[in-house]
Amino acid sequence: MEAGILRAKLDGAATVWASSLDGKPLRSSGRILFCHLTDVQNTEIAYADSSRKELLRWGRLPHLMRKAKADVLLDIGTWDWKVLALDCAGNRRHQIACNVYGGTLGFLADIARDSQNATFLYEIIR
Repeated sequence: MEAGILRAKLDGAATVWASSLDGKPLRSSGRILFCHLTDVQNTEIAYADSSRKELLRWGRLPHLMRKAKADVLLDIGTWDWKVLALDCAGNRRHQIACNVYGGTLGFLADIARDSQNATFLYEIIR
């Protein structure tokens, strides 16, 4: 998948995007939000069949997110970048390993990085 300065190799169905958090274009931004979303369903939700067109039971919380990974590349320059995993409220949880080569930032987005909470939001800062 490729869109502008973002490239991602996905291992399943997912939506990925990057948004500037400081109002600057992505290439010159100092704070970027990266999102990696997969299928999200309620616990114990039920459908009539695999097409998921007829809902039999809404299910309950917590929401479950399908495990998936994405090799992410962002052409955003050779700054000293940090990638931070965020919780659903946008709080920083921990730093993610990343590398920069030839002006391209690379890191692995992994929904199952934390066994207790889905990891699908990242803050990229310089």
